[in-house]
Amino acid sequence: LMPGVVMIEIAAQLCAWLGSFSLDMDDGQIFGFAGVDRARFRGSVVPGDRMIMASQLNRMRRNIGTFQTQAWVNGDKVFEGLITGVKF
Repeated sequence: LMPGVVMIEIAAQLCAWLGSFSLDMDDGQIFGFAGVDRARFRGSVVPGDRMIMASQLNRMRRNIGTFQTQAWVNGDKVFEGLITGVKF
């Protein structure tokens, strides 16, 4: 089974990538993980499954962004949560 913390890490990496495009980033700055809220695990992910992860920017204020994330396996939602990121 894929641990939930790995699903959160995948979501956080996707949000960091998306957030770096949403903010005007200077050289040397990064967009990093600040927290997760409302995380729900609704199914399991086992070896051989193809998990699709999606993220949408909900709100961006100054250097803090909030993203809605969801993941699916075979059309069934297996994860959802709110990821918060911050520009360093």
